[in-house]
Amino acid sequence: MLTADVEQSLKDVTVFLAALGNPHRDGFTVTCLVEHPDGLDCVVTAVVFKVIDDHYILEFARMRGDSLLFAHVLRGYRDFVLTRKLPILFPGQLIPRCRFGPRGDPPLDVPPLIL
Repeated sequence: MLTADVEQSLKDVTVFLAALGNPHRDGFTVTCLVEHPDGLDCVVTAVVFKVIDDHYILEFARMRGDSLLFAHVLRGYRDFVLTRKLPILFPGQLIPRCRFGPRGDPPLDVPPLIL
């Protein structure tokens, strides 16, 4: 993601990751352990790099953990930037419900996961 306002971008990333875990900011890096109610977790790191002049790149990386959850986090950040709505993690969102059995099904008003 190309950005011009580094400080605002880092604040946005911190606010977004605070909805999913406990982010830690160190200079131009924000790191967060994201734990999903389905039992998945991953460590997400966002780093800002200077490209040329006053242009910067915001890069997300999965340091360890589940790649499906990381993809879900990236999609959630894209939606957050567009709509300013924070994501909600709920059971049955990433792992098929059949593995939990009928008692583990989420409520009927839960939107389907679109990949």
